[in-house]
Amino acid sequence: LACELTASVQESIASADAKQSKSDASPVTVADYGAQALVSAALATAAAEAGAPPPALVAEETSAELLATDVDGSVLTRITALVNEAIAGMGKGEETGLTTMNEADVLAAVDQGGGTGGGSGEFWVLDPIDGTKGFLRVLLS
Repeated sequence: LACELTASVQESIASADAKQSKSDASPVTVADYGAQALVSAALATAAAEAGAPPPALVAEETSAELLATDVDGSVLTRITALVNEAIAGMGKGEETGLTTMNEADVLAAVDQGGGTGGGSGEFWVLDPIDGTKGFLRVLLS
């Protein structure tokens, strides 16, 4: 699902809301946020279905960063639409157990990646698009 979402963004990357800059001036795309939300939600859903707690995730993006740069809410709206298109696509929503997400669900899923990791216990590291500059460079050339 996350791969399908990022591929759909690749096809429309020229859109003004597809790319933003974070506070550290590094680029971030709607694909970064959408893929992180999908993977986080899928892992939490799978864990719940197995009767386990959601896995601890250490991820790059945060809802605070998204909301700080999304002054009119249009980027969150686009991310939510992309997430739901991916869930609905080709019946895969049923395979993952994911259902339609609203904007609050997307923000919560992004923030599931707020773990700190550490020297003990288990955690996942999540960076759906490792190398956003390269992702953009390929698309814009």
